[in-house]
Amino acid sequence: FFVSWVGSMSSVRLSALSILPLAIGLAMLRLLSRRRPIRRAAFDIGSGGTKLLIADVHPLTGKLVSQPLFELDIPVPFKGDEQVHGRLSEDIQLRGLSVLQTMLRKAGELGAVEACAIATEVFRVASNGTEYLGRVRALGLSVSVVTQPLEARLGLATAEALEASAQRGLAASSGIAVWDSGGASFQITTRAAGPASLNEPLRNAELRAYTGRIGTSPALKALLMQVLGRKYEMHANPNPVSLADAEALVNILRSQLDAPPAWLRGQHLYAIGGHNCLFAVALRVLRGGGADVSGATLSTGQMREALGLVVGREDADLEAVSGLSPDADRPLVVVPKMALLVAVAERLQLGGVTYLKTTGSCIGMMSLCDFTPLRPHAEAPGPGMA
Repeated sequence: FFVSWVGSMSSVRLSALSILPLAIGLAMLRLLSRRRPIRRAAFDIGSGGTKLLIADVHPLTGKLVSQPLFELDIPVPFKGDEQVHGRLSEDIQLRGLSVLQTMLRKAGELGAVEACAIATEVFRVASNGTEYLGRVRALGLSVSVVTQPLEARLGLATAEALEASAQRGLAASSGIAVWDSGGASFQITTRAAGPASLNEPLRNAELRAYTGRIGTSPALKALLMQVLGRKYEMHANPNPVSLADAEALVNILRSQLDAPPAWLRGQHLYAIGGHNCLFAVALRVLRGGGADVSGATLSTGQMREALGLVVGREDADLEAVSGLSPDADRPLVVVPKMALLVAVAERLQLGGVTYLKTTGSCIGMMSLCDFTPLRPHAEAPGPGMA
């Protein structure tokens, strides 16, 4: 019996020893899989446009491991439509769903395996914003409405990632401030003062933010209704706008802004956005329609100069700075954008901005948002099918 028992125990030890290399190998494979880049698609459904960025990222940090594989920014004037109808019309919903279908097909073609979508200001306030997002989910895309504080954090995450990748120094240590202005709102954000915030991962860091519920569409509405005394309609065109009317718009917009906090006065900000953002438009006004403007700076005085150069102009005069591509905004919003830029910069007593070209806050989403497996997308559901 003793010999038999010893023999059986030896077999157990031998079996354990033979399994050990396999267990180690499986553990190493799991560790390697957690470090292997994963391809993600980030969808930023904004008040004035829908954006997509596809990139390979570190699965734990969300940091891009190379340049983005694909970026797309298509104007969809949700906020302008909501201001006309009091809700999101069926036409604008179908237009938005069509854009997302195109983007989802591209994400599938490029092999994205995870996706995340956020929806911003207009979907926070539209009476049927939730209904539209239900139709988005029916396409197979997980989407959530983000609060304005989270939207501000995503903008800062985007700028910090770009600042670090450009090797201009670690953004967290320098405490940069970021201005993100969209179709219906804007956010200016920085980390709170002190080592604790500057050295902490952005997900948990304490922030300081100045926000406003003013964007391109509210600025256009104010110009048409309060300055020109006209009815606000989707394609109502204020051009040419006189200098006096542009100044009146600046004053109206400025009056809607709170006084600047001490930390913001005199700041030189990073300004983020795509081809259609007000910062890029202002730089094209000053430098020419075809200029490469990412990385360029704007002083508050130059913002004033840009406003002066677009007043009294017809659409044909403004097409080059608005943009000639199919994805460009219309010339009718050029003056409202310049007036909004001047109103915010002067009210907050800013020192100026450095423009960073981005695809919405998609890069920030990669590190701060929860991504889920990308499912095969379905056709857009019709009315009542969400």
